[in-house]
Amino acid sequence: MRRGLVFVALVAAGCRDHPSAPPPPPPAAAADPLDTIRWDPRPLDWSRPVAVKTRDLSGYAGSLACKPCHEPLFATFAKHSMARTGMRPVETAGVAALFDAANDVDHVKSGFRYRPIRRGAKYFVSETLLGTDGAPIATWEEPVTHVFSAGSYGLALYSRRAGRLIHLPIDYYAQAKRWDLDPMAFGGNPRMNVQLDTFCISCHSDEPAKRYDDPLPGGIGCERCHGPSKQHVVTQKPEDTVGPSRLAGRREVELCTQCHQSTFEVQRPGRDHFDYHPGEPLDAFRVNFIEEPAQPDRVKLLAHSERMVRSACWRGAKDKLTCTTCHDPHVSSLSEPDAWWDGKCLGCHDKAACTDTPAHRKTEGDHCWHCHMQRGPTSKLPLVTITDHWIQKRPAPLLPASPEPPRALTAWSAFIGEPIADAGASARGYADAGLTKQAEQRAVAAIAQTPSAPLYDLLASAYLARHRVPDAGLAYEAALRLDPDDEAALLGYARVMLDRGRAMEAAHAFERMLAIDPEDVAALETWGIYLERAGDHARAVALFSRAAATGRASGIAYVGLANATTGAEREGWLEKAWRAEPRDRWVVEQLHPHGADRLGPLVQTAATAWLPRR
Repeated sequence: MRRGLVFVALVAAGCRDHPSAPPPPPPAAAADPLDTIRWDPRPLDWSRPVAVKTRDLSGYAGSLACKPCHEPLFATFAKHSMARTGMRPVETAGVAALFDAANDVDHVKSGFRYRPIRRGAKYFVSETLLGTDGAPIATWEEPVTHVFSAGSYGLALYSRRAGRLIHLPIDYYAQAKRWDLDPMAFGGNPRMNVQLDTFCISCHSDEPAKRYDDPLPGGIGCERCHGPSKQHVVTQKPEDTVGPSRLAGRREVELCTQCHQSTFEVQRPGRDHFDYHPGEPLDAFRVNFIEEPAQPDRVKLLAHSERMVRSACWRGAKDKLTCTTCHDPHVSSLSEPDAWWDGKCLGCHDKAACTDTPAHRKTEGDHCWHCHMQRGPTSKLPLVTITDHWIQKRPAPLLPASPEPPRALTAWSAFIGEPIADAGASARGYADAGLTKQAEQRAVAAIAQTPSAPLYDLLASAYLARHRVPDAGLAYEAALRLDPDDEAALLGYARVMLDRGRAMEAAHAFERMLAIDPEDVAALETWGIYLERAGDHARAVALFSRAAATGRASGIAYVGLANATTGAEREGWLEKAWRAEPRDRWVVEQLHPHGADRLGPLVQTAATAWLPRR
């Protein structure tokens, strides 16, 4: 219809301006790159066994094995924030004073208030639902069981539920000396539903022997930088461990970059977040994409490596400038005086050549880094102050916000002059940066060369955004042919199949999801919804019960169980549903039939409308 209207308008304009000239043709619609994909028509093979993922830690000795021969370094490193940045039980973390000096933290967009609470040796975070007038409507408490340190920046809080660690929405910010929102809650509020994953913990600790089970490593240990060293402990030969100083300059920088650069990162297929081995090219493990053009006056928290590599000092040093040129990784940077850092600059530069005014030099204590390495807030964490590692002659003051999305991205390996990243990684990096059109174009091109499950997942999302549900299903099928255990593809495929009335195919996907993880709440609840709608109440209740037992269910499972019970048991499930979805009209009306009006405009359409009432 729109094309027809445009055509009519062009004809009318032509008649006015050039009566004898033929009208110009209508503009051709831009071809959708997604239309070029060709699909395999064969049905999926669900008989392939679920892959059993095991980790070979036999080559690791553990940090304590290093102590007898390296006791002085072991002692100084134990005081380093890297050694203290891991997960630990809250009762051993020494946080009583921080909880006693608690403050309220409001998430204005969602209307919730949070506050850390201590009662003797027990720790909690309260969550309060606020009315439109700011008055409290209801309050719940979540126990704090673990603390996750961010070194000198502060700490995050976790609650263990049925063997999983759940991230709580407030953090303590050490520099600001107050509690505030966790970065994941700056936009939407995930509340108390985000599970700790290996991406987060992998840069804060050694690999745990069992994922998320106590005792968890207290922080980064020796072998994260020196590699598996059990053989070295036996032979004491230098070649049986990684000596970072013996690595090529860029490989040494990448050893630190594995954790100190995290911008639009793309994990390589088949690689675990703990898989990086010191000395290998970083982009062979995980590709970090760098924003172009750079913003000299804004810096992300984890962009130390990118900023250093942008510096004229690094470009002119021909790989002789690395992180350890200035930092001793065994000694905390906070322990070094200004004169230490000045000495690092003066190792290459002549202080007498400084062109700044004597007055300004005196104001800055005549310290090089005070002027050339700006210190200020990060672009997304204004309560955190860091030193910008982009060494600039006249750096602008750092600003606390990033006003525009990136226009283009460069892979880390290309950024340092050794490009190995492929189009597939590029597509996923662009998608993570929100550059959707570029991501789709790159994904289509990459699939033609080297297809992968994550790329088909990306295309499935693109089809869904265009309301092309059958094509999304085909994209998920293609992903599952390459990786039958791709959890994102399994859930997406199951939902598409249910939407298209193909319940048997959806059931295959749900069964595989639960074979991979028997506590997969999304699979339990989504499949339960379908069975309830289909009248299979017994199987639906069994799935809802399993979801509820995890402690991580949404209101769906609790409403399903409330519908299947009566009396006090029903009231109990409704209470849990209200806590999970406190603005759900149906839950409020069932639980408080005479008090629903208290929520006023905050009460939304019931998310539980899919359930038949019995």
